[in-house]
Amino acid sequence: MTATADQTRDQRRVVLLVEDEDAVRRSLQLFLTGRGYHVRAYAAAATLLGDQSLDDARLLVADYRLPDSDGVQLLTTMRQRGWHGRAIMMTGHGTEQLEGAARAAGFAAVMGKPLQHQQLLLALEGSGR
Repeated sequence: MTATADQTRDQRRVVLLVEDEDAVRRSLQLFLTGRGYHVRAYAAAATLLGDQSLDDARLLVADYRLPDSDGVQLLTTMRQRGWHGRAIMMTGHGTEQLEGAARAAGFAAVMGKPLQHQQLLLALEGSGR
């Protein structure tokens, strides 16, 4: 396998995780790492947006409510900067209006909290809702 093929495969396994609750963030990070993902975790949108290595990730799991933004605005900003990965939103405050806004911004799935781990894995792989 070429270096480029290895890099592409690795990019598909890198998850950008944005969650402001320490316990939830750490739990998801441990869960996803245990399933073979490389997780880069952030407590705020600005921290993620300041990371110069966003392009080496193809997956985003973002909470809707963040201390400095929200998940819809975060993904919108990332898309404007040229990021084209698969995005999953998680929220404890789901409504039809939020789901519509999230999907319009490019989220592939909107999942309620507490997350069902198997559904999250399916969503990350592209076979979830």
